[in-house]
Amino acid sequence: MINFRSVEEIFLFISKIPYIYKRIILFIFDSLIIGLCFKINEWILNINLNNKLFLQTLISGILIYFFAGQYRSLTKYIGLRIIYKLGMANITFSFIYFLLINSLNKYQDIYLQSTFLFFGTTTFLSIYIRILLRDILNYLDSFSSNSRKKKKVVIYGAGKAGALLYKT
Repeated sequence: MINFRSVEEIFLFISKIPYIYKRIILFIFDSLIIGLCFKINEWILNINLNNKLFLQTLISGILIYFFAGQYRSLTKYIGLRIIYKLGMANITFSFIYFLLINSLNKYQDIYLQSTFLFFGTTTFLSIYIRILLRDILNYLDSFSSNSRKKKKVVIYGAGKAGALLYKT
């Protein structure tokens, strides 16, 4: 069992997690978000969608997020550009969801409502979770003794790369 005595120990533990496991954690969060949004959609619209549609939605969502680059960047350095990319990925994802639910021919009167609801919930939750994770990591980093010992430097002419270098 892992026993933490301070916030710094928690941060050190999180910072030592290998890169691939951090990606798997994001993958699991996205899978849970998609599943939750699918169930919220069923509950609010009072419909019962089948498991095949759920599986197709989950796989297509994860693939769209993967090809949109959502698992490339570090959560700690999430910025506005990545949030816009996530929004665009969710628009694509919602269009695929629209096509999938439209193929059922069972819910023709509410498939447009279902698509907008699904887009709204997936976009809100996925952006919220990423920003929350970023803020938690930055908060834990502020307690780290390494962050207190860093010297201030000026990086002239480096642009965004310099800002990213400064954060590391």
